[in-house]
Amino acid sequence: MTTWLGWIIFYGSAAVCAGFVVFRGSVTLLVVPWEERKLEARFGEAYLRYKRTVPRWVGKTRRPWETSQAAKKFITPKILLTGY
Repeated sequence: MTTWLGWIIFYGSAAVCAGFVVFRGSVTLLVVPWEERKLEARFGEAYLRYKRTVPRWVGKTRRPWETSQAAKKFITPKILLTGY
């Protein structure tokens, strides 16, 4: 996506912008639903939980002192004490 936006700025072309819109629309409307159906069939409820908690395109911003419940499972005391 960033490459397309760079091309739009570099060329200053409406055609490149239209190409980006078509590409982005086809990915959003065709590819993503197809992949999600496959993942739901393969992983079931685990994937649905993942889909509810993880943003699709841009990550959530979180204050440094806030940690999700899922992330807390992976933080060990050694990591907290040493900072690694």
